Amino acid sequence: SAYWVTVAVLVLVMIPFIVVMGLRYARPLSLQFSRLRDAAKDVTGGQFGRQAELIEDAPAEMIRFAADFNKMTGQLARYDKELRASHVAMAHELRSPLTAAIGRLQGMLDGVFDTQPQQLEMVMKQLQHLNRLTDELHLLSLADAGNLVLDERLFCLDELLQERAAWLTPQADAQSVTIAIQPSPSCPFRGDAFRMGQVFSVLMENTVRYGRRGG
Repeated sequence: SAYWVTVAVLVLVMIPFIVVMGLRYARPLSLQFSRLRDAAKDVTGGQFGRQAELIEDAPAEMIRFAADFNKMTGQLARYDKELRASHVAMAHELRSPLTAAIGRLQGMLDGVFDTQPQQLEMVMKQLQHLNRLTDELHLLSLADAGNLVLDERLFCLDELLQERAAWLTPQADAQSVTIAIQPSPSCPFRGDAFRMGQVFSVLMENTVRYGRRGG
């Protein structure tokens, strides 16, 4: 009948149209999935900053999904960079008191310093600080969460500076560098003495290591 003829004609006309439209949208979708798969594979291999290419003709939802994926990998890359930097900083903090203690002990062995209780006490303080640094490695997670609490109290800033300078005397003498501390009229200071001491030690150590000899 004419009805079935009309249906058959419509089917024959619509099938190619459906196939063409399906291929038109399926190809960008497949391509976007492929780009995401390749990017995810690189991320699992350690390339945390890997970005997936956005395919313009892909469905809007897929483009948004790929954009969110790229945002996530960008955050992973920043976190990885910060983590590596914190590891370097922590290694530096651990090395500073250890180097000072070794230098002081080496000076005693070489006869530069007398084996007196005062000298041994300075070495003991360095080792105690090293032990405290080791015990506080778990605080890195608290620092990342913003929950790190400082031990603030009154202390003498001049005494802290003199103490840190004395610890670095062996390295300074080896570089012909003099560490001079100018006394301050306002000695009491409120803060975390241990962490401020860390900062001063790093600054002094870098000055001795990279400064001009004889300075």
